[in-house]
Amino acid sequence: MKFKSIIISIIFSMVLVSSAFSKTIIRFDSWMWGESDFKAPVQKVVDEYMRLNPNVEIRMEASGWAETRNKLMTRAAAGDSVDVMMLDSDWPYQLCTAGALADLNKLAPKSYLNDNYQASLQTTTVDGKLCAVPNAVNSHGWWTNKKLLNSKGLKIPVTWDDVYNNAVELQKDDIYGMHIWQMCGDNLGMVLWLFYNFQVFPLNHDAMAQKKTGFDTPELKYMYTWLRKMAELDAFAANCGDGRQALYFEEVPYLTDSGNTLPLGRNTNPDLLGGDKIFDVFSVEKFPVVKKGMNPVIPVIDHTLAIWSGSKVKKEAWDFVQYFAGSEFAAENYIKMTGSIVPPKSLAKKRMNNEYDNDIHKGFINNSYPYLKVMPFNKNWHAAGKFIIDSLQAVVLTDEPIDEIIKRTDKSLQTILF
Repeated sequence: MKFKSIIISIIFSMVLVSSAFSKTIIRFDSWMWGESDFKAPVQKVVDEYMRLNPNVEIRMEASGWAETRNKLMTRAAAGDSVDVMMLDSDWPYQLCTAGALADLNKLAPKSYLNDNYQASLQTTTVDGKLCAVPNAVNSHGWWTNKKLLNSKGLKIPVTWDDVYNNAVELQKDDIYGMHIWQMCGDNLGMVLWLFYNFQVFPLNHDAMAQKKTGFDTPELKYMYTWLRKMAELDAFAANCGDGRQALYFEEVPYLTDSGNTLPLGRNTNPDLLGGDKIFDVFSVEKFPVVKKGMNPVIPVIDHTLAIWSGSKVKKEAWDFVQYFAGSEFAAENYIKMTGSIVPPKSLAKKRMNNEYDNDIHKGFINNSYPYLKVMPFNKNWHAAGKFIIDSLQAVVLTDEPIDEIIKRTDKSLQTILF
């Protein structure tokens, strides 16, 4: 009997020891962790969180940006995903409509959500369900090579006519007037800034409710006529691909991009942009508009974090998400390295007199983020995007009559949307 009691005591002790040393496992898929420029900053925040929470283990996974969306959709459909996932573009919408994401309204403190840009949260809300929160405020700004323009005696453009007039002058020195990167494929979110700032709002919810596309408008014809004029001037550096290289090596004076151009520009052309030199060269200005006095319109494109609806550790996953997106440590050691703005506005305000005291960060905060507009995602987003982007290509690369391009594209949109 005594021997039996000893055995029971040993087993009980083993259970206690096992419980004391068991850890909560949080699986985190971060495509930025898979990129050489950003892996170390992501890992640094993860390591610090585990140091502060020794009962938690973060297990990292990553694929390239281009592969991540399809991988996550496939895993969600199979009922097996990671607890926390880093998303981009329309991925939250696609995963949320598939039922793969938890409602963060039920996990996040209201005070934290109220401290975020509301347009960012509205963009990732589907049928009242908050599917993701920003881990970096990353919507695009109008990156401008102020040093280059000044050296040519040119002013920062306010209107699209100013952009054209500058292009005429820049061409004399073999400098292109503009680059529209991502003007291929089906990623509509990457080109909507151009439509919005010509006052064209394709697929907007009000138009869609009336079974209209929001595409075939007088404003669109004005926009396409302007683009054709720029094309005839040979003012575009390229019509597809990544336009960052053209900006970094002064082949163009402007580019629409997120804060990621800050670290990438420094690394790519350190002679011109290394260290603080980048702040002497670039600023983030207001997007050009049709007429002076109009406000720009900026579609929301944030890097976001979401939690799998099937996760068994949702509460613990949210605690990690909030730390990764909204802590001082993450702001200093990760978000700062991406060039983006930290999501909580109160935390961003604290950084205005140091890290953000330059024409790039202040430009995003003052010239872009007051003008954010919710992205009008829908189930046919990519199919519609392909038709719209193909129409841009036709305007710039062919001499097909603009009216025909618009009518053909609108008819195609009507077919797939309604």
